[in-house]
Amino acid sequence: MIKASMWTYIKRYFIYGLLVIVPTIVTIWFFVASIQVLSRMLSPLFGHKLPFIWMLLLSIVIVTLVGMLSRLFIGRTIVDYIDGIIAKIPIIRTVYTSVQQLVGTLTIRNKHLSKAVLIEYPRPGVWAMAFITQHTVSGLYDASGQSLGADRCAVFVPTTPNPTSGFFLFVKKDEIIELSISVEQSMKMLISAGILTN
Repeated sequence: MIKASMWTYIKRYFIYGLLVIVPTIVTIWFFVASIQVLSRMLSPLFGHKLPFIWMLLLSIVIVTLVGMLSRLFIGRTIVDYIDGIIAKIPIIRTVYTSVQQLVGTLTIRNKHLSKAVLIEYPRPGVWAMAFITQHTVSGLYDASGQSLGADRCAVFVPTTPNPTSGFFLFVKKDEIIELSISVEQSMKMLISAGILTN
C-alpha cells in the first residue's frame, strides 16, 4: 500500500514537472529559433552576420510591429489569408495548428481570466470549471432596451486538454461558486484532466 501510494505521488509530480518544464523549453526553443531565422533573413542586408544582441533587439521590434499590424483590419486580412493558404497544405497545416494551440495555451492565462469558478453546465447536477471574464456584463440589452447584464457574469468554459477552445456563457451571479485556487492552478488541473489537483 505504501509503495502504491509512493508510486502515485511520483507519477503525479512527474506529470507536474512535465507541465512546468515542457512549455518553458518549447517557448525558449521557439524564441531562439525565430531569432536564428530572422538572422539568416536580415544578415545579407547588412553584409555580415549581426551579433546576437542586435538580432534580439531587431526580433523584438519586428514581432511588436507584426503584433500592431495584425490588430488592424488590413493586417488581420493578411493574417487570415496566410492562415487560409497554410490550411490547404496537409502536413504543414497540422504543425501550424498545433503551434497555434500551444501558443494560445501559454498565453490564455492572463489578466482577462480574473477568477476560477464552478458553474452547473451542461445540465443541473453537473459542474464545470470556468473563468470569469467580466464580473458585470455591460452592453447586453433585450429588445425593449432593458439591461440583462446587471446580475450576470460573463464566463469562459474551456475544454480539456486544450483550453484555447470552449464556450462563452452569461451566468447569474448567484449561480456561480468561486474557487480558492488561482487561474494558473485551475489551468494545470484542466490541461491534466484532473490529474494535477494542487
